[in-house]
Amino acid sequence: MNKYDEVYDIRLATADDQAAIMQFIDNYWKKGHILGSNEILFEYEFREGNKINAVLAIKKSTNSLEGILCFLNCAKGGASPDLWGSLWKVKDERENMPFLGIELGKRILSLTGAENHLGSGLNINTTVPIRERLFKDQCAKMRHFYMLNPEMVDFKIASIENLASTTISTGATLVPLHSASDFVAAFDIAKHPQIPRKDAAYIEYRYYNHPIYKYQVFAIKPTGAMPTDAANAVVIIRAIQVEDRAILRIVDFLGDQKLFAMVGANLAQLLIAGNYEYIDFYEHGFTAEYILAAGFVERLANDANIIPNYFEPFLKRNIDIWVHYKPDETLFFKADSDQDRPSIV
Repeated sequence: MNKYDEVYDIRLATADDQAAIMQFIDNYWKKGHILGSNEILFEYEFREGNKINAVLAIKKSTNSLEGILCFLNCAKGGASPDLWGSLWKVKDERENMPFLGIELGKRILSLTGAENHLGSGLNINTTVPIRERLFKDQCAKMRHFYMLNPEMVDFKIASIENLASTTISTGATLVPLHSASDFVAAFDIAKHPQIPRKDAAYIEYRYYNHPIYKYQVFAIKPTGAMPTDAANAVVIIRAIQVEDRAILRIVDFLGDQKLFAMVGANLAQLLIAGNYEYIDFYEHGFTAEYILAAGFVERLANDANIIPNYFEPFLKRNIDIWVHYKPDETLFFKADSDQDRPSIV
């Protein structure tokens, strides 16, 4: 108990709080925000049974909602040891105690029982200094890699000024996993632990059961492996359409990173077969030499080439994504946290 508890009831949300949270998002985060108006997506993101994954600050004197910190669990098959922060907002602090938002951030682990609070999509000017100074987190910019369609000469989504010479690797094959049962049969996620600690139930929920987006899940196997051989790596990809053009995006990876170094030719074939402009890969903590060995190029600071990140609405601009974490071995990919969800109703 501290001074905040005298003024606020700081607690986890329940289903009874859903309408108030959505109204708060619409009023104080952004008018017309999809999570303030689309109940299906809000519940998909944050509802688990009778719980809403959010820490709330309720002012006792008025019973009004004054602040929220929404979060997403990294596992779905039980208590999650790792979670991602999402929407974090407090009403104007002139109406509330100073640093109420910081207090919500400090409470999230004790209230949830999780071990790690991770985050992606940080504002470099506001959230990064807060996470570094007040929470003693590590903060970093995700690296951004891409592979161009080797048979395409004109680009509309990307803007390509410089063509880098690369060698596309061979040695591994992409095997589609069309269902959650295919995934479980091919890949034992428990044998490939990484932080955050995702489970098979999370993969099913996040990629096979998404209410709006369609994802492609592939096992990566060495060329010549038998169909019954267990996979030691999985890559998850989403296609994105912009008018008459499209791209591919790697949004998650599980397992042995060394196998990624051998899958370049298969990825290039996906690009050619689907007439995609490129495939890109945002990551933090992955071994970059394996990505480069596959035939990818890194987008660097002040790069003349533009590999867009925003598609809803489309913005032809290079975008950096910042993350926060404590364990050194933490991995981040594009679909982690709330960085790969619809943003337009």
